[in-house]
Amino acid sequence: MAPPVALDGLGTPESPRWHDARLWFRNRTTGDVVLLGADHVARIAAHVETTVPCSID
Repeated sequence: MAPPVALDGLGTPESPRWHDARLWFRNRTTGDVVLLGADHVARIAAHVETTVPCSID
């Protein structure tokens, strides 16, 4: 059996980080920095307009 999907429809998620009981990552396709809480609701924390890959280190 496959594990449950927490969030779908992402382009290219990168730089996953766990902080303050949330999963933070950058969606490279949209330029959004997204946080995903235990409630499985995604919230956009920031938008980074760029044409080159970047991370949220």
